[in-house]
Amino acid sequence: MKRIIGIIALALVGCDDIFETDISNERIVLVAPADEAQTVQGEVTFLWQALQGADAYEITVVSPDFSKPARVVAYTTIRADSVTSASFSLGVNLLPGHYQWRVRGINSGYATADRINRLNVITGDKDISAVIVSAIAPLNHVTAPAGEVLFLWRPLDGATSYRITIVSPSFAQASRAIADRILADTVLSFSQELEPGAYQWSLQASNPSYSTRELIYTLNVAAPEPQPEPDPDPMP
Repeated sequence: MKRIIGIIALALVGCDDIFETDISNERIVLVAPADEAQTVQGEVTFLWQALQGADAYEITVVSPDFSKPARVVAYTTIRADSVTSASFSLGVNLLPGHYQWRVRGINSGYATADRINRLNVITGDKDISAVIVSAIAPLNHVTAPAGEVLFLWRPLDGATSYRITIVSPSFAQASRAIADRILADTVLSFSQELEPGAYQWSLQASNPSYSTRELIYTLNVAAPEPQPEPDPDPMP
């Protein structure tokens, strides 16, 4: 009798495996991001198709790859009955770097073969095309003394470089290009020796994807005041 009971118990334990669909030769269809895709940093949505016979899905995201993972960025299981959909997704916040991700379909007896996609996350550039750089000095239509003039402006969030251009007498009738320099985002001033005359200067900020609107300022440089002549020697 004990032997019969043992056989029945083993049969009951193995019933799930007997009736589970063998999905070990299947692969999950990864929808997005596509293999070797490139995206900007932030939340990335991983999307894959549902597989008949899978009760749950294991999604793993690592950096830089599965052969030598330095970080496991995400590892979670999503049950198939938790979402009634033909596809499933997971959002993960990613910093710039190289990643690989995979999804396995599983049931109580089987797991699908691996399908791995590669992903490159880059730094996102801020859209600064609708703003301008705010100049501090010299102000528009100011008159400055001849000599070294300091051009100064406020930092702009999202900018990686600044371009300053100085011409004489104006951009419409530029007879002389005095300066045309691209400066790093940490440089917020520029000095230039200017002779007496009329000038215009412009300032524009940029990053790899966007540039600000260009604003033009007018500057006049005055001739130095004549020095008074010394008094003649008094008569003895």
